[in-house]
Amino acid sequence: MFYLGFYKGLPADYIIKFVNGKVKKQGHGISFFYSKRKATILAVPAVTKDSFFVFNEKTKSFQSVTIQGQFTYRIIDYNKITQLLDFSVDPDTNTFNTDDAEKLSQRIINAVQLYTKEEIAGLTLEETLAGAQNIVKNVMDKISSSRELSEMGMECLSIYFTSISPTPEIAS
Repeated sequence: MFYLGFYKGLPADYIIKFVNGKVKKQGHGISFFYSKRKATILAVPAVTKDSFFVFNEKTKSFQSVTIQGQFTYRIIDYNKITQLLDFSVDPDTNTFNTDDAEKLSQRIINAVQLYTKEEIAGLTLEETLAGAQNIVKNVMDKISSSRELSEMGMECLSIYFTSISPTPEIAS
């Protein structure tokens, strides 16, 4: 009886129960009994997540700008993402066994930074400061059409730049 446990999943998580390496049960917020010796439980976030970013880039006129913003993303294919990252949880504390869940937002930040760099590299400082909405639209279009997120089972829902500012020396 000491090797039997009960797991109650959160409604905001997609739970996958593995027994001896095979999926035995899966679904949103499911609960079940499990063998502590044989089962592995994954809890994949099934809700939208917001992440913030700050990075520096250079314009066509070699002026540095600081870009701050946020994006919203969600996981749409739980099986794809669990093949790439470890979402296993400790059933007693419901905490992740690794920091792989935190890596999700960093992967999107990298894509946002790459596409933003491409956009800003062709603009002067003045065009960059005045054209934030166009830059965001172009970056969002590139992310939506890229395969990298869909291959991970993720989608980016929105991107916002809250601030694009030049270095303090230039702003004065």
